[in-house]
Order: sequence, then C-alpha cells, then structure tokens
Amino acid sequence: MHLFDNEKRWFTPGDSLPVFDIGICRIGIMICYDAGFPEVARILATKQADILFMPSAWSKQDKDIWYINTPCRALENTTHLVAVNRWGNKGDINLFGGSRIIDPRGRVIANASEKAEDTLCYEIDLTMQKEIRKSLKYLTDKKPSYMPYL
Repeated sequence: MHLFDNEKRWFTPGDSLPVFDIGICRIGIMICYDAGFPEVARILATKQADILFMPSAWSKQDKDIWYINTPCRALENTTHLVAVNRWGNKGDINLFGGSRIIDPRGRVIANASEKAEDTLCYEIDLTMQKEIRKSLKYLTDKKPSYMPYL
C-alpha cells in the first residue's frame, strides 16, 4: 500500500487491502512500510483477518522502529502478526532479519536471529485470539463515527 523513500521510483503503490480465506483462517497482508500506518492493520482486522502477514526489508538503522511497530499492530487489532524481515546486505543497505510472530496481546511468541538467516515455525492458536478479544475489545469498541476519514 505505502511506498518508502525511493521505492516510488520502481513500484506502484497498492490500492486495496484484500483479506484471503485460506480455509483454516483468513489472512491479510501488509508489506514493510505499512507497519508505520496503523490504519492498514486496522482495516485488515476489521475485514476479519485472523492473521496478518508482513513481508519486509527493514534496515538495521530502523530496527528500533520495527521492534515498536510490530507488537503495536498486533495488540491494537488483537490479531496475530507474522512479521518477516529479510536478512543480509543489499548494496549499502544492511537488513537485520529479526522476523517475529506476535500474539494478539502484543507479545513476541517466536523470534528469528539477527545474526544469520533463520526460519521460524510456530503453531498459532486462533482460539486464544478469540478469548483475548473477549476482554480486549479494541475492534468492537471502536467509534467509527469519530473517525470519518478512515
């Protein structure tokens, strides 16, 4: 949806936020810089995405933002977030890895290495998400009438 810095030279921004029913759950995809826009995750969650996936290429200089934004997007929407970040060097850009899976309370439940390529495997419990949403009602208690521009 959102393009960072020079990406505007090579890519066209997205114009929709679809949610995909894959049989066992519904997934939404946000890409990289979208993590800085809470509305993207909120729209996908409002469209009943059970899990948000976020492929990314965040550099080492911005990893502090990565570590703040990713749990926030999960917690704000009481949804699981699978945040995948590339590792290694691409020209003068150093990508730090640090992929992570975050639960609906914003807790990191699986974390990949920052020192080497890594793979995460984790079984997400969607029943836990339903239980959390009974007490953290961010999606049902929101007041859309106060947010006419969203």
